[in-house]
Amino acid sequence: PYAIFGHSFGALLGYEIAVGIARRGLTPPRALLVSAARSPHTPVRRRVSDRDDAGLLAWLNSFGGIPSELSRYPAYLRYALRTVRRDLALTEAYLAPGPERVDCPLHVLGGADDPLISGAQLERWRDCAAGEFSLRLLPGGHDYLFTGAPAALDALGTTLR
Repeated sequence: PYAIFGHSFGALLGYEIAVGIARRGLTPPRALLVSAARSPHTPVRRRVSDRDDAGLLAWLNSFGGIPSELSRYPAYLRYALRTVRRDLALTEAYLAPGPERVDCPLHVLGGADDPLISGAQLERWRDCAAGEFSLRLLPGGHDYLFTGAPAALDALGTTLR
């Protein structure tokens, strides 16, 4: 048995993998766990990938998206911003034509104080569940998985038991 977990853009990738598994008639995962991401059929509210470096950095710093130490290394910072910009562009371009239901339990996790993904946006994942669905908000923001690792790991472990 296996489960699929994805955080932020990884949640959308995990969803596509679960849908692809079902389309091929393969053994479904024990669960799909998605974290801190809009549902696949919800359009992006605002684009940020087309901002210049200063604008993108300001946006990332507004919620702790880039370690402050990185600013001491301009070459690495430029590389990190290029990488983040590409990830954001992929995320912004992705939109499923409609909610395709996954053939396994769907568990949604998010940060209670996430400025990017609201609880209402997380609730829209319910449209993608063919059966069991759960939504759990944990302390923290978009990076709750990293800043509150013990609570996040406990939630993941509890969900998979």
